[in-house]
Amino acid sequence: MRQKKRLMLWRGEGVTPTPPTPFDNTYSLDFDGVDDYVDCGSFTPLDGGTALTISGWFKSGTYTTAGVLISLNLHFDIYQGSAAAVNTKGRFTYRLRGTYGNSFKTLGGVEVPPPGTGAGDLCDGDWHHICFVWDDSTTTAIIYEDGVAVITDTSTTGTLNSATGNLYIGEGLFAGASVIQGNIDEVAIWDTALSPTDVATISAAPTNLTSLNPVAWYRMGDSGTFFNGNWELKNQPQLNNWSSHSMEFDGVDDLINFGNWQLLDGASACTISFWIKSGVDASNAYVIARVESTAQFTIFQAGTSTSIKYRLYTGTHYTIQGGAVLDNEWHHCMMVYNGSTLEVFEDGVSVGSTAVTGTLPVSTSELRVASYAGGSPFKSGNIDDIAIFDSAKAIGDIWDGSGSPTDLTGESGLVGYWRMGEDATWDGSDWTIPDASTNSNDGTSSGMAIDDKVNNAPDNINQGLSSGMVEGDRVTDVP
Repeated sequence: MRQKKRLMLWRGEGVTPTPPTPFDNTYSLDFDGVDDYVDCGSFTPLDGGTALTISGWFKSGTYTTAGVLISLNLHFDIYQGSAAAVNTKGRFTYRLRGTYGNSFKTLGGVEVPPPGTGAGDLCDGDWHHICFVWDDSTTTAIIYEDGVAVITDTSTTGTLNSATGNLYIGEGLFAGASVIQGNIDEVAIWDTALSPTDVATISAAPTNLTSLNPVAWYRMGDSGTFFNGNWELKNQPQLNNWSSHSMEFDGVDDLINFGNWQLLDGASACTISFWIKSGVDASNAYVIARVESTAQFTIFQAGTSTSIKYRLYTGTHYTIQGGAVLDNEWHHCMMVYNGSTLEVFEDGVSVGSTAVTGTLPVSTSELRVASYAGGSPFKSGNIDDIAIFDSAKAIGDIWDGSGSPTDLTGESGLVGYWRMGEDATWDGSDWTIPDASTNSNDGTSSGMAIDDKVNNAPDNINQGLSSGMVEGDRVTDVP
């Protein structure tokens, strides 16, 4: 009956929804109202924006004072007000933050219920769809509940804050505060204002949103993987990325050891490629190295600066210092020796070259990630997709300009390839990092924990991670 009523209201609004195509929606996540929430990390797609759409499904029979459905604290809030206020009980409040100073603009004019408060009691034990649309070009913000425009504000203008905050589902500004009780499903965000027709379509039933190009889309239970006591929620627009996980190093004692790795012995050319997301550590902390001073190559932090040094040894040390890549953002780094020149690329751009002669020596030292001989100094941060070739690769063979790792298994000259998070296995005390080349030189971690495999990788950010939730919080109750 509720669905039929919704369709009648759509007709009253003059919008005919497009019938949804069949779509497999099996699970939602159940939030307990005590400590359950999902943290989607530092979220930048809306920074400085002039439009947005927020969409999600919610079901609850219990009202939670100040319970937050979705929040990006520097940009918007959708939350429940005080249960003691009769005229707001069961309703959501919608707030937008941008060029309005340090406070939020609560949408709507002077009215009862208070401005920005939705029209209906959405804590009635049924599933409801909520959608918040704003477009500065028309100075209009519209709140839709179950496909009906319940608030239209035509004086909402400005830009969103450029300062980045974390995106939360099920709670607000402070992790673990303002938690909500109920089921949440199919949360999606756009950096554009969806049309009334599009809103009508996505309000009819959960549907495939791919063609509408959301910047983030969390299918909650349907995309979730329970790992190490938490739900990992995939961001659907990044679902098919080559890399979804990386390894995170603490800078204290974490490392990966590939043993006495000798596939560059006597080589007259080589390429070392990797991705890194890190800040600055103790002086000369090592990223990737053969663990002796005369062993082929070492890649390490340049003193305590934000740059990396790339060093090749052919009987003489040749060194190139790169740019400021240790800024806690993902960067691709690559050093190439072609037999006469050593050149370094960062994010696809050459940052230096020098003439080199000779071949790489035979070495009996270990190949390590995040440490050097004797261990210290250790490198902190995330490292991903390490590839080593016994030939000189062109930058275009490795870097496609997308800011995302690509499949290198078909590249010629590949002698070592460690995707880090992908296919890594935990034996209860250490990680095994498989070699995706044909040489099967797997790495073994030391000092690392099970949670050092993280769902964060280049161009695969804003993956959701639950807190306080258990495996049983994925339920078959869906819209």
